[in-house]
This record gives sequence, C-alpha cells and structure tokens, in this order.
Amino acid sequence: MSKNLFSKYFWEVTTIYESGKITLRQLNEKWAECYLYDGKGIPRKTFDNHRKEIEMIFDLNIVCNKSDNTYSIEDANDFQNGKIRRWLLGNFAVNNMLAEAKHLKNRVLFEDIPSGHRFLVPIIRAMRENKLIVVVHRSFWRDYDETLSIAPLALKISHQRWYVTAQKSDGQIRVYALDRILTLEISNKKFEIPVGFSAEDYFATCYGIIAGVVNPEIVRLKVKDNQQKFFRSLPLHSSQNEVEVHEDYSIFEYYLQPAFDFQQTILSFGASVEVIAPEWLRNEIAAKVKKMMNVYQQ
Repeated sequence: MSKNLFSKYFWEVTTIYESGKITLRQLNEKWAECYLYDGKGIPRKTFDNHRKEIEMIFDLNIVCNKSDNTYSIEDANDFQNGKIRRWLLGNFAVNNMLAEAKHLKNRVLFEDIPSGHRFLVPIIRAMRENKLIVVVHRSFWRDYDETLSIAPLALKISHQRWYVTAQKSDGQIRVYALDRILTLEISNKKFEIPVGFSAEDYFATCYGIIAGVVNPEIVRLKVKDNQQKFFRSLPLHSSQNEVEVHEDYSIFEYYLQPAFDFQQTILSFGASVEVIAPEWLRNEIAAKVKKMMNVYQQ
C-alpha cells in the first residue's frame, strides 16, 4: 500500500470526525481541496472499500445513516480513546486545516519519518490475523541481508522511525526498524501471541526501543541552565518525577533501562544535565565525554 493511500485513510477519518456527519458529495468537495488530491474523486464503491480497510486498521467504524445518506464515526465520543487514534488526530488534523489554506503549506513544516510507511498496513493486517510475515531485513550492523519469518506482536514509533516488535522462530523477541526492511510478505502460517505478552509492559521501562540490554533501575539526573522547564513540559520518560527543586537546578528521578539511546539523549544536553545515580551510569557518561574531548583536542 502506498504512503498516499494510507494518508488518504487518515484524511477521510479526520474529515468525517471533524464534520460530525457528512455526505459523500460533501466529502468529495473537501477532497478536491485537500493537499493529497490526485484529480480523482471518491466513488461510493471505492469509499466502501476504504471504510472496510479503516475498520481493519484503526478499529473505527464509519457508519451510514440511510435516512439522509450521511456518514459519521460510530461512537464518536470515544474517538480520542486509544493511542493510535490520538496520534491520528494530532498528526492529520493539521494537514486537513492546511488543505483549507494552501498558502500556508510552505509555512508549516513537519518532522519527516524517512520510510517504512508502505509496510505499516500489511503488518497491521498480519497482526490482526495473527499471521507470520516473511521479511528481507538489512541491518546497519551487518554487510548482508537476512530473510526472517517472524510473528509481528506490536508496532512502535520512536525518534522518527517505525519499529515492529516481533518473535523469531527460536522464541526470542526482537525489534526491527521498518526502514531497514527491503521486502515483506504475509505468510499463510498463523502464530499465537506469547502468553502474558503486552507491548506496553514490554516497553514500559525502555527509553526508546532498546530492551533487555540493561536492567531497569532508578536513575537520578541533575538538571540546570533552565533546562528544568523543558523537562517539566516534555518528560523524558513516563516515570519521570521531580524529587528536588532548587533555585538553579532540579533533581529528576526515573525508573527505566538506561541503555544506549537514553545515554545519547543525556549527552545531547551537554553540561546542563549531570548523572547523579547510578554510579556506573555516571562513569559511563563521563568516559564518553572524555572520549569526545580527546577527539576535539587532537
């Protein structure tokens, strides 16, 4: 499935939601003003197919009121429940607004997610049907491609990349970036989700997508140079707790896995963030800072 068709589904859902109820003719009028418009209308048969796909992907039902031939979102009051729906609204409601004011198109800039969009729908379909997927994967750390038959358990977006959390044939759970997948096919073979598996629980103590490399533990950071305000407005992790507030710094506490991705984020704040605990992490960051200093002193 193309990125544009996936985006079109988003547009249809958000447009119908914002309208409350809308006829197909009115939807087509808005479609003609949309930034995604390809010069083709949305015939009823095509729209019916889209409704089926949208229900499958987002668990949203677009219903038709035959008395006035209008379409609406079923249980619209609950529409914003669930992370996928909140993400959908947050990202695409703005695009709908820009469709109404094309002169703003070059003045509102979005953070780009490089690639992998074309695999989202087949992966979601495989997840719903509990079917294995066969992928050709090219890792950044290997000089060869790998063909894998994996069970897709969850999807996650992190730092501008989509990832699929999957179980390998040996039972190990691994995380694969979609932009490192070259080809993907849905197998006819079914799989069973591991007993007790929860994507939220699996990533609960992760900063990003690195899991199981280090154990979760309490991390304390000293934050200064006015960066405290940034931390308060945009927590680094759901476990963040500001345990001390001083005139020129604050202490933030976390319970997470301080793996490579978390360490890179700490380093990105420079001298404004200092690791107080645990001791091994403080030493690890200090060693990386020293290594960086040596590079610039050469």
